[in-house]
Amino acid sequence: QYTATFTPAAGSQGVGSVNVASNAFRDAALNANADGADANNTVNFITNYGNNQADTTAPTIVVARMGSGTLTSAETLTFTLSEASTTFGQTDVDVVGGSLSNFTPVPTSGTAGTGYTQYTATFTPSANSTGTATIGVAAGKFSDNAGNTNQDDYRLSGAENTNNQVSITYNTQANPNPPADTAAPTIVVARASTSSLASGNTELITFTLSENASNFTLADIDVSGGTLSGLAPVPGSGSAATGYHQYTAVFTPAANSVGTATIGVAAGKFTDAAGNANQDDYRLSGAENLNNQVVIAYNTRIADTTAPTIEVSRAGSGTVTASETIYFTLSEASTTFAQSDIDVTGGTLSNFTPVPSS
Repeated sequence: QYTATFTPAAGSQGVGSVNVASNAFRDAALNANADGADANNTVNFITNYGNNQADTTAPTIVVARMGSGTLTSAETLTFTLSEASTTFGQTDVDVVGGSLSNFTPVPTSGTAGTGYTQYTATFTPSANSTGTATIGVAAGKFSDNAGNTNQDDYRLSGAENTNNQVSITYNTQANPNPPADTAAPTIVVARASTSSLASGNTELITFTLSENASNFTLADIDVSGGTLSGLAPVPGSGSAATGYHQYTAVFTPAANSVGTATIGVAAGKFTDAAGNANQDDYRLSGAENLNNQVVIAYNTRIADTTAPTIEVSRAGSGTVTASETIYFTLSEASTTFAQSDIDVTGGTLSNFTPVPSS
C-alpha cells in the first residue's frame, strides 16, 4: 500500500482526477496491471485552490432540438449547461404539448461525482393533434457545485433567456383516408453463430419480420435435421395486442448423427395486421428468398472409446470325435475380424463365415 498527497493546481478551479493506467507497474512475476479502466482506479475532485474568488456565477442552460420542421413523431432534445450539475433532472423541465422521457446525462460531459454539463431526452408530441409544443427550463431549477442556482428563465425577456426554451410545431393527426396496406410482409431467418454443431450444442435462431404479426407460430417453420423449441417474441419488438416483428427459438440437432440441418419459412405462413400473407419462400429462387432459411452443419456422434470383446463357444460338449461348429460372438460389429485372427492348436479351422442375422 502507498499514499500520496494531491494538491490542485494553484489559482485554478475545475475538476481534478488521479488515475493509475494499465501497464503502469508489475508484480514479482513481472505481470503488469491491466485494470486501468476500472472505476476504482480513478478518484475525481472538484478543485478550487489558490487565489480564486468564491464562485458566485450562476450557471446557464441552452435547450435545443436535434431536428427541424414540423414534428410528426418523437425527437431527441439536448440540454447544455454552462457548468456541471448533479441536481438537474427531468422534473426541472417544463413541457407543453407532449411528454418527455429517456432523460439521460451524456457520459462524456462529466461524471456521476461531479455532475454533467449535457443531458438528452426524448420529446413525444401529443397524440392525434396539431399545435406548438414548448420545452423550457425556468430559473432556480438546478445548481452548480458551488451552490449557485440558474437565473436564466424562458419566461423572462432578455437575450440570455431566449435559448432556454424550444418551440416545436407538431402534427400527429392520423390520415383520415390512409391508403390500403397491400404489401406482403417478409421474413429473415438467421442464426447466432457460423460454426458446426456438436453433441450437446444448440443454436439460437432469430426470425425478423418486416411487419408485426400476431399469428406467427412454431408450426409455421420447416425444420430438418433436428428440432426447434421455445419460440418466443422479443419483448421490445411489439406487444401482445399488435403482434411482434422479432421472434427467437432454439434449434437442437439430431442426436448421434452427421448432416446438414435447415430451418426455413415458406410462403403463406403468417400475415400482417392488414391480412397480407408473406410471399417470400425459401423453396423459390430470387434474391428476396435467400434469407428465408438457414443451413447448419452438425456432427453429434459420440466418440466410441470402448474396446470390443469376444466370446468363443462350441456347439457341442464332451470329447470331440469329428468336426464341430465353433461360435465367435463379438460385443460390437466388426469388419476386420477374420480366420487369421484365431489361434488354433490340436486341429484346424475352416469354413469361417459371418452369421447373416448378426
